[in-house]
Amino acid sequence: MRSKTLRVLAIMLAVVLSLTLIGCGGGAETPDEPAKTDAEQKTMELTFVSPFPANHHQQLQVIEPFADEVYERTNGRIKINIHAGGSISTGTQVLDDVLSGAVDMGWTFPGYTPGRCPLTSMFEFPVHFRSAEEATNTLWSLFEKNETFQKEYSDFKLLSIFTACVGNAYTSKSPIHGIDDFKGLHLRSASSMVERTLKTFGATAANMPMGDAYDAIDRGIVDGLATDHAAIDTYKLYEVLNYATHGLELYASPQIFIMSLDSWNKLSPEDQEIIDSIAGRQLSLKSAEIYDDLYNVGYETMVREGMEIYELTDEDKKEFQSHVDEIVNGYIEELEAEGIPAQQVYDDMIKYRDSYR
Repeated sequence: MRSKTLRVLAIMLAVVLSLTLIGCGGGAETPDEPAKTDAEQKTMELTFVSPFPANHHQQLQVIEPFADEVYERTNGRIKINIHAGGSISTGTQVLDDVLSGAVDMGWTFPGYTPGRCPLTSMFEFPVHFRSAEEATNTLWSLFEKNETFQKEYSDFKLLSIFTACVGNAYTSKSPIHGIDDFKGLHLRSASSMVERTLKTFGATAANMPMGDAYDAIDRGIVDGLATDHAAIDTYKLYEVLNYATHGLELYASPQIFIMSLDSWNKLSPEDQEIIDSIAGRQLSLKSAEIYDDLYNVGYETMVREGMEIYELTDEDKKEFQSHVDEIVNGYIEELEAEGIPAQQVYDDMIKYRDSYR
């Protein structure tokens, strides 16, 4: 009896061992696959907004390639969904929408929201910069080295800051050859600093989005506008303009790509490092280079379309300079009165600018 019992137990043990082997897969052994990290398992989708049309050169040549490179280099962990044309956030809303976390990322002009970035507005002083590249390098040197300037963007992750090509003046009915020719003109501007300059020169200003400028000129609501050669070609403004003043260097208008700090902090250190390697000064200079190239394209377009282009002489520029000093000194005094050390930031701006000449 005892022998029979031992035999049953042996059989049962053999069955258990067999089932255990089957449960473990049996057959040939396979190596364990490494567990995927959270970053590898999930795709974080980020919303990027801009007020500019989807066919804008910065959208096509900078923003979309940036989003594609981020997606590729993070192995699909970060997908940036781009919403252009103000479909989600207008130019005046982008800063607040990114700050509140309503959207993750945005592209806009700081000049669209007067008073928010008062030190950045100094880049729109007339007769200060010769190209987008020069102004953009100056912006980055100031951002990297001046703590006061850094504070303007301390609520955001700054991905890119750059300027468009230098601005000039364009009119439909009468040319601008000197400062007296500004008197009585009603011109479109895009920021409070440019508006200040136009008023100092004797014109009145109408702040409006670039997309509204064509119709406003065509209907005679404004006599022309302050913009740059690139916009003349991009927005086909040569169809409603007849005159251009070249060499005025009216302003260099800063633009920014920013990201919500909350969204930035949700990224892994690895993905933050990847984005930093794509963004920053190099991405900004790419934008500036495109603008400087389009400045030349715009000039060629104006020639081809028969616009009359007046080249400012050295004497003309001297005439403007006394008014430029009035604008610069007056603005710096206003900021200093508010407790903002604008003079020190301005002095650094000029020092860095001159280092690129």
